[in-house]
Amino acid sequence: MKGAETNAPSRSPQVVAEHILWLRRSLKTTPMHVLKLVYLCHGWVLGLTDQPLVDEPVEAWRYGPVVPSVYRRYKSFGRDAITTVPIDRSGMLGEQQREFTAVVEEVYRDYSALELSSLTHQPDTPWDTTRRKYGIGAIIPNELIRKHYRELLGEIGPKPAWIVSSAAN
Repeated sequence: MKGAETNAPSRSPQVVAEHILWLRRSLKTTPMHVLKLVYLCHGWVLGLTDQPLVDEPVEAWRYGPVVPSVYRRYKSFGRDAITTVPIDRSGMLGEQQREFTAVVEEVYRDYSALELSSLTHQPDTPWDTTRRKYGIGAIIPNELIRKHYRELLGEIGPKPAWIVSSAAN
């Protein structure tokens, strides 16, 4: 199965995180929400387009997959909601990146931070495989993430309409 084509370069995870916060500006969003949603957006975009969404590596930390710069940016909020006013960074993303990120955020909008975390901690996920094989702190290879999300896409069956319409653009 060939992924949707896009020529947009990967982006700073800070831009993706800020875009997610912008999309969720009316919701209580914790650092864990942002960390997991950045990862999920990266995974789905990578699986669908064969191109990474973020330009920094994802690491297998003790409590899940993390882009370290995103963690550092929001760690001061702890378990509390992020209270900084988000800036609309959508213009810094390619059209498909923006669309896929918005759809992924919408799909997972009602998940709690713990539910999002649970999704990324399942056996045989890229985080689990990397952590077991290379240890805590190892970089999760994009190829492993891509393969995982491609497999999930195959489990869905026919491509959902949002994938077909976004890929056609």
